[in-house]
Amino acid sequence: MAELLVDSRWPWPMMLVRPTPMPERPVYPWPAGKIPHTQLRATALDVLRSDSSLGIHVVASRKDELNHVFAQIDGGHAEYTGRAEGTDFPFEAKLFARAEKLPRPDALDEWIEVLHELVVLLDAPNAVIFARPDERHVWSLLYGTGSRRPDQPADHPHNQNARIATGRRTLGSTWIRPPEWGTYLAPAVVERVGRAKLASAAAVTREVGKLLYVQCSVKAADALSAEALERRRALEGLLAPITQPQS
Repeated sequence: MAELLVDSRWPWPMMLVRPTPMPERPVYPWPAGKIPHTQLRATALDVLRSDSSLGIHVVASRKDELNHVFAQIDGGHAEYTGRAEGTDFPFEAKLFARAEKLPRPDALDEWIEVLHELVVLLDAPNAVIFARPDERHVWSLLYGTGSRRPDQPADHPHNQNARIATGRRTLGSTWIRPPEWGTYLAPAVVERVGRAKLASAAAVTREVGKLLYVQCSVKAADALSAEALERRRALEGLLAPITQPQS
């Protein structure tokens, strides 16, 4: 995992490492200041291996306007799931990359390959890649913030978050997240819906470990295009019977 968190395919280099404290354990000493790239992997690996750390947060900058990429991985310790009610899947991963002022034209497409490898490494049962024109919506979806909005459509971030919160323990087994620009689906889901139907609705389909990955445009640069949105709506319709319902 440490290799992926400092991989050169991230659009911007990571600079800072922040441990996630493990409850009732000594606090892991935070690495101070920017970490030289040559030491970044070793620092991340030490945090991940520590009994005092529940997870890791790796960022590009302390300043929000410069923090174009980040990764936050929590869980993975068998004795602590991170949630009082427990969960079948101990890891929770949040990753972020801005699409503006990319250092390379295909930087996001390269970064998505890192996401694929991380999904396999974490043995994720279900995962999505959000693409939104409003960054505030991305933050809301990543962190599950906001109250339900009856005056907004079902795919408004606050309404999605309310749905996920009611069924987090069965997410990936009984239910899946609403499909997004990129969506990872378990074999049971694919069998139930039909691979051919999913392939017809998506612009890209490929195997990622044991999961089927469907993507709504060939290139990340077109993630917000009308065609990509139309494909996402088609996937929403196909997957509606197993998408976490509104409670």
